[in-house]
Amino acid sequence: MIGLKRARQLLTPYYPRLYRIVTEAVAISRSVAEAHPYFDATTIANAAHDAMCDIARREFPDGVPGVGVVDINCLTMIHIENILFLKLKKFDPTLRSRTYPTLQYREMRGQGRLPGLGETCTTAEIGYVLRRPLLTDIESVHVVFVLDKTLIWDIPLEDGGVEGEIFEMPLLFPDDGESESETTANPRKGRGTKSGETDAGGKKRQ
Repeated sequence: MIGLKRARQLLTPYYPRLYRIVTEAVAISRSVAEAHPYFDATTIANAAHDAMCDIARREFPDGVPGVGVVDINCLTMIHIENILFLKLKKFDPTLRSRTYPTLQYREMRGQGRLPGLGETCTTAEIGYVLRRPLLTDIESVHVVFVLDKTLIWDIPLEDGGVEGEIFEMPLLFPDDGESESETTANPRKGRGTKSGETDAGGKKRQ
């Protein structure tokens, strides 16, 4: 499994294209919804997923070194350097999947070895959260790594694929090149605080 620092090294060159994959796909799904108002939310989400897969193949065609789209055991994923594999998803506000967690999906989030993937591969997810209450446009785009049910790291992508405020579960990857002072625990929220922020007791982080 790779930590946040390594993930950012792999993903940064592709942020704009990853952002386009998600936002263009959701725009297509909204057009489908407008043309077919009787379609339910699952059908619209499926349209968005299919569009993400098609746009990903356009953005990362065969023959591009180091990156591509693969179909493994009925899963369509974007791979970066054959190290990081990204599944395309729709998230709820807690960055959990909106679909029923199949056995294969639970295995993936548990970093179990999936058929066709090497033992050293990390599987993560790229997806979107819809804005409440209307659920008609995107609130945010994220690349997330979840281990079982725990959010380990989150890279939000803002307009044009600009990196937003990141989060990493502290000290999970001590050999990933990050020092302890860069990310520390916030016990109230279970999320990280950056160096220089104030903790729950009013003490400034160093």
